[in-house]
Amino acid sequence: MFFATVGEIWKNLAETYSMKQDLSACFELENKVFNTKQGTLSVTDYYGTLNGLWIELDQYQSLTMKCDEDSTALTQFIERTRIFKFLSGLNSEFDPIRVQIFGNKKLSSLSEVFHTVRGDESRRSVMMEEKSVDGSALATGKGSIQGSTLRGPILKSNSEDRWCSYCKKSGHSKDTCFKLHGRDKVLGRISGSKNIVQRRANHTVSNLKLKAIHLVHPQKISPALAKQNLSA
Repeated sequence: MFFATVGEIWKNLAETYSMKQDLSACFELENKVFNTKQGTLSVTDYYGTLNGLWIELDQYQSLTMKCDEDSTALTQFIERTRIFKFLSGLNSEFDPIRVQIFGNKKLSSLSEVFHTVRGDESRRSVMMEEKSVDGSALATGKGSIQGSTLRGPILKSNSEDRWCSYCKKSGHSKDTCFKLHGRDKVLGRISGSKNIVQRRANHTVSNLKLKAIHLVHPQKISPALAKQNLSA
């Protein structure tokens, strides 16, 4: 190939190498788009990553449409392919919302699809927080019950150091001396104390559950019941 002037040579070189550079950049961007998945990213971050690549890719596109109809058709085609890419890269937990989007008679725009998926993610986050609150309340209640049951052996071990000033024997105090008060009376008093502790533990568990339900689902508790239990 021969050129008449130096200017033609430089023009040819510029067109040749700039085109190769554009093709290389387009290939790299398309490859990044193809391999981008949500993974550990939030829906917003995942969409932002893809959108950034698409914006950069558009700068290298030099398609010229001859009429408005062709331009509109091309725009719709590109947006549809990008919707498919966005949905295909989502994690499997979004399969139901994906089916819902494809079930519509008319496919929404890319921005509308993004907002729909992000809304589903927000609902999932709220549900997880509700389960966490309910689980914490139950765990706290179990801990209270276990704590009350463990007090028995602890009190028993401490009783070994006690001394009764009435019968001059160790292992109990004057208040629990069988010889002074009688066996049945002492055992009845001890049994009554244990019942009080157990009732208090049960009330604590019930109160914690009601407080957790009141925070997450206030409409599930009647005003009178909520006032009675939450005031404790």
